[in-house]
Amino acid sequence: MALGSVSIVPYTRAEVEKMLKRAMYSEGKLVFTGRLSVQWKYGDSLSIPEEVDYVVVGGIKLTRGGSGKASGHPDGYPGVTSYTTISFSSNTLSAGGYSPNDGNYMTLNVEGYHYY
Repeated sequence: MALGSVSIVPYTRAEVEKMLKRAMYSEGKLVFTGRLSVQWKYGDSLSIPEEVDYVVVGGIKLTRGGSGKASGHPDGYPGVTSYTTISFSSNTLSAGGYSPNDGNYMTLNVEGYHYY
């Protein structure tokens, strides 16, 4: 750089702010919480806002269009582990019934994150 020359930062203020948010929230920012309550033969569903990029439920991380098997404990039975199938399609998070079947409900906490 020659003496007396000026260096211009090649980013706008908005771009710098977005980069800072990405650095601060590398795993995304929590923007939604909810609960699914499933019974052994009845599922449940939850509407997810458009701003949510991925959800964490029952020990799994799902993006839109994904599915997986989540685990949890039937309400009142912390020593028992049960499993249910979770699917995240467009703006709906759905859970099927769970097994093994004991007739109780299983409540799963849902966290929705937004990437910057």
